[in-house]
Amino acid sequence: GTLHLRAPIMADLSDIQIGSFDTTITGASSIAVEGYRAYDLTGSLGDTKGEITETLRSTIASDASTFFGASGGNSDTANVILSRLTANQESAVTGILNLAPGVEIINRSGDLTLDTDWDLSELRTGHNMAPGFLTLRAAGDLIFNASLSDGFKNAGNTAELLSQNDKSPANFQSWSYALVAGSDHSSADSIALKTSINNKINIGKSFPNGPNIAPVPGANAQTSEALQGYYQVIRTGSGDITMASAGDLILRNQFASVYTAGVGVLDATPTSIAGVPILFGVITKLQKAVDFLNQNIDKISYVNATTLAILILLREVLDQVLSLLKLLDILAQYCYPSDGQEQISIELTALTTQQSTQESPVIPNANGFEMGVITEVTDNPLK
Repeated sequence: GTLHLRAPIMADLSDIQIGSFDTTITGASSIAVEGYRAYDLTGSLGDTKGEITETLRSTIASDASTFFGASGGNSDTANVILSRLTANQESAVTGILNLAPGVEIINRSGDLTLDTDWDLSELRTGHNMAPGFLTLRAAGDLIFNASLSDGFKNAGNTAELLSQNDKSPANFQSWSYALVAGSDHSSADSIALKTSINNKINIGKSFPNGPNIAPVPGANAQTSEALQGYYQVIRTGSGDITMASAGDLILRNQFASVYTAGVGVLDATPTSIAGVPILFGVITKLQKAVDFLNQNIDKISYVNATTLAILILLREVLDQVLSLLKLLDILAQYCYPSDGQEQISIELTALTTQQSTQESPVIPNANGFEMGVITEVTDNPLK
């Protein structure tokens, strides 16, 4: 499972209001410590609209980088906090713990409005390039006349999915959102709602003359033409989207939508031979060894010629081993006969059970779903 801890940061950006972990944490695949800062738009633009402007978004990005560190490096403040939080924890916990920026934008008396696309794909902080948590709390409506996007390279409808960041857990790759219309600001619960009101979450621009259709309808009509000016979505990659509304959730055109898209995997190479998996770590560790040699072979050119030759030879051997493993991994899936399948099923089940108690990529339970092994006996020689 995942552990998400949330606490405010000091007004002077000097610390987070959380002490230390003096308890044992077990079974977590990801630990995110969200340090959030509130941005109060109450009274802005006539006390109603509460526009989330580009200026505000630039301030948010600057504050996050100052406190947590720019993407790729921790700030001094972040290093002090991490040392404090992990002082009494094992290395396994330290490896999955991330400090994450939290942003809470509020309007205590009116709406919150997004009129231009907000692309969060480049807003990452700290050494692990961590994403964050965005909370929008309006006493009135939430109005999205533009897209709120992460998990893609930009906010456009043709944008490619972001690749996985190997410095963070696979389930902590993208921003998460909590979007609240009709928020009860007197509650400590960030998604608490007022009663007896009808404030809404509105997504998308309304087409002025009824349903949105292509400018040139008929057999040659193009979706891309009808889409122009009406692609407003709320989306992220591996993050969560929580929505709470005292009234309705309204999608104001047929392209308006809310979705999560996942993340691009680092290596899509299959990892099973004859029904028994090659441990993913075997291939990835070999790949890391090759990458290390590739990156450092020139840096150590000052060593004697014999040592350098050995290192170059080692790199070539590792490359060949890695290529053969991947080839074997692929071929075995198409050449595995059905004979002995039952015995291999028993062995695979035992292996899975053993690995589930060790540090292993085999996960027996994911988000409440029990993961098992399904096999079948077939007369087809190709499986």
